[in-house]
Amino acid sequence: MNKSTFWKIILLTTCFAVSQSSFAFNFYKSTPVGSWQVREQTNTDQKGHQMVSTIRTSIVGEEKRNGKDYYWIEVQMDTAKIKNGERKKVGDTNILKTLVAKDVFSQDPTNVVNNLRNYADEIVMQMGDRDPMLITGGGAFADAMMKSMGTEMKFDYHMEGTKSVKVPAGTFTCTVMKGHGKTETKVVFKKFTVETDSDACVSDQVPFGIVSSHADIVTNGKASTSDDRLLEYGKAGAVSKITKTPVQGPSFPAFK
Repeated sequence: MNKSTFWKIILLTTCFAVSQSSFAFNFYKSTPVGSWQVREQTNTDQKGHQMVSTIRTSIVGEEKRNGKDYYWIEVQMDTAKIKNGERKKVGDTNILKTLVAKDVFSQDPTNVVNNLRNYADEIVMQMGDRDPMLITGGGAFADAMMKSMGTEMKFDYHMEGTKSVKVPAGTFTCTVMKGHGKTETKVVFKKFTVETDSDACVSDQVPFGIVSSHADIVTNGKASTSDDRLLEYGKAGAVSKITKTPVQGPSFPAFK
C-alpha cells in the first residue's frame, strides 16, 4: 500500500469530526453502535475529469479496555472514474477499521485531526482481497506516516444558519458550516499546498451528521471541486466488512 492511499483513508476516518463537533453535535445520541451511512463524493479537476468515491462509515462494535470505553469505527471506500457518462472502478476496495476511545468525540475536532497518535489504539486495514492486517498503536503509525509526508492540517469552521437540504437519503433541516482549511503535504521531494473553502450541511438526524458538502479546492494553484451527498443511512445493523482474522502487523509504542 502506498503512502497516498493510506493518508487518504486516514483522513476519511477523521473528516466527519471536523465538521460536527465544531457546533456541539451530539455524536453519542445521533450515532449509536450499529449505525451507518453511505455517501457519494464526486471530485472534479480543472479539466473537468471526474472521480467518484462511495464511502461507507459505520460503528461496528464497542468494547472496554483497561476500564475505558471504545468504538470500532469502519470506513469502506470504492473509487471509480467517470468517462463518457460511465463509471469504471479504479483500484481495490479499501477498508480501514479503527479502535477509537469514545471520549475523543467530545474533544475539539481540530485537536483530534492534529493528534492522530492519540486517535486510534488499533487499526485493521484490508486492501481488496488481501488478508487484513492489524497494527497495534495504529494512531502512532498514522501520525508517523503523516509526518513522513510533511503533512500539516489547519481547519477553521463557523456556523452560517440552517437550511433544508434534499439528497438521495431524504430531506433534512441542516446546520450550515462554512470553513477554510489548509493542508501542506510533501511527497518525495515535491510539496503540495492545498487550500479548501467548504460548505458542509450537517444534521443530528443522521449518523455521523454529514448530509452534503461542497468544497472549492486549490492545489498548488490548480482549482478543483468536491461534492458530497448522503445516499442512505441506518441507526442499526452495521457489521464489519472484514471477515478474515487479521495478520499481525507492526506494533508502535503509545505516545504519552
